[in-house]
Amino acid sequence: MARVAMFSSLVKLAQLTLVLALPLAAACSGATTQDVLATSNDSAAGGNATVPGTGDDTSKPDGSTNVDSGATTRDASTPPQPTGCQAESEPNDTPEEANEAAPSNCGKISPAGDVDYLTFELDPSTTNFAIKFNGKVTLTVSVNGKSYVLDASNNPKIPMVKGKPYLIAIRAAGNGSNIAWRVDIEES
Repeated sequence: MARVAMFSSLVKLAQLTLVLALPLAAACSGATTQDVLATSNDSAAGGNATVPGTGDDTSKPDGSTNVDSGATTRDASTPPQPTGCQAESEPNDTPEEANEAAPSNCGKISPAGDVDYLTFELDPSTTNFAIKFNGKVTLTVSVNGKSYVLDASNNPKIPMVKGKPYLIAIRAAGNGSNIAWRVDIEES
């Protein structure tokens, strides 16, 4: 009787091992290196990102096989807040309410139609600077009475003007809300 129970347990373990090993073998077939545990966090793709292995634990107290109820999803258009940046401070929806920019700034366009503003002046010792950004946004950089539009396909040279304030208007590139953005101002 004990041997039958032990054999039955071994068969269940072998079946569970096979069920768990097949997706891993399929994911790795033909690949020289592939991180099958990595998650997709590409907000440019839009839609939902699936995070594997985060379903509810549905194990039963009687010791029967643990079954994962599936993965949870989150909206990929609202990625986690980036670290290492100064978060926007509301209100910053008009040029008069613009946030004083740090070297790295981040925020979210919300609700639809929102415009976030940053302002800064170049350090007197600056000899070179760049404005870089991430997110599905369009930046309008204004300085000394002129404006320059930066987006995914347009990156004009912004003039270096010392002693004058720069104003950056950040808008969603298209219609949408909850659009995460990051703006880095690099001076050297």
